[in-house]
Amino acid sequence: KTLSSFKEELSDFYLKLHGYVRHHLGLYYGRDIVVTEDPIPAHLLGNMWAQSWRSLLDIVYSDVKTHKGLGITKKLQELNLTVLQMAKGAENFMTSLGLSPMPTNFWKRSQFTAPKDRTSSCHPSAINMFAPKEQDYRSFKTKTKTKS
Repeated sequence: KTLSSFKEELSDFYLKLHGYVRHHLGLYYGRDIVVTEDPIPAHLLGNMWAQSWRSLLDIVYSDVKTHKGLGITKKLQELNLTVLQMAKGAENFMTSLGLSPMPTNFWKRSQFTAPKDRTSSCHPSAINMFAPKEQDYRSFKTKTKTKS
């Protein structure tokens, strides 16, 4: 029930956020490019996979130059958490929503920080190795504790 309720709230928030961003992009680029009822064209999001909307901040948020943000980076630095502690915190949040905890193999086989002895792709990905018996799930996004 908690997860369903959260999904409803999140969906409502996402639709409002999407509409707000789409409205401002329409003002900026023109309604012929950003149609009010259509999805936001991915190529306007500033990221090849449309994963980040960070580049839109100066278009959709007029106070961007004076906004101080939430201070998440500073708070994380004060806590001095390791990357693994942050990942465990994320798991705690997800389990609080009713999701199952990650299996032990996830924690053993995931790559949370970039290896020092070789180059590694840090493009975020979660992989289900299709072996439910072994519960082989991995995360390959390397993380740093200096970014929010």
